[in-house]
Amino acid sequence: MIRLIISALIVVVGLVLGILAAINGKPVVSLALLMAALYCAAGTLIGFYAVFDSPIWSIVAFVVMLAGIAGVFVYHQAFNLDLQAAYAEALTDMISADPLCEDKPADFYRMKEFGVFACATQANRDQLSSLRDIAKARYFGPELTVLDGVYESKSKQERNYCAEAFAQLQERCPNAFQFMNQKHRSALMAAATD
Repeated sequence: MIRLIISALIVVVGLVLGILAAINGKPVVSLALLMAALYCAAGTLIGFYAVFDSPIWSIVAFVVMLAGIAGVFVYHQAFNLDLQAAYAEALTDMISADPLCEDKPADFYRMKEFGVFACATQANRDQLSSLRDIAKARYFGPELTVLDGVYESKSKQERNYCAEAFAQLQERCPNAFQFMNQKHRSALMAAATD
């Protein structure tokens, strides 16, 4: 009876996490979380040794891993080519912003310095973050995938400092970015509001 209750709780947690991922526009991640919850519920209900030995549940675990890896490639900022190009363009525009910004706010140079540093390093931060997420998808397995899903749902999303700096400088000195590609501008603004 206790196994049944625990299995039901695991399925409910998986459903909640899956629905949250689907609401956030990540159906591949939603699928991975739902399947991982079903795997864990089956393991709790019939025993993990039976699940480990079953070829069907091994396939389910493999699909969870593939869906997790695919989710990283589909949704992670490191693989958003417009955003990655926008970092370089924002960096270039920030470096040459002085003559284009007529009414410089008092903290312009501090914001510009932060923006240059943030945009110069943001692509590397994205790549490191994506490597961490790929490793989690590959090595965690369904059991830890559910636990990591709970943890990730409670933790703050990683900040995109380049996008935040761009949004602040864009607001205070729009002339500095007047020649920026519209796709890149939109990608940065979307990343700043995430």
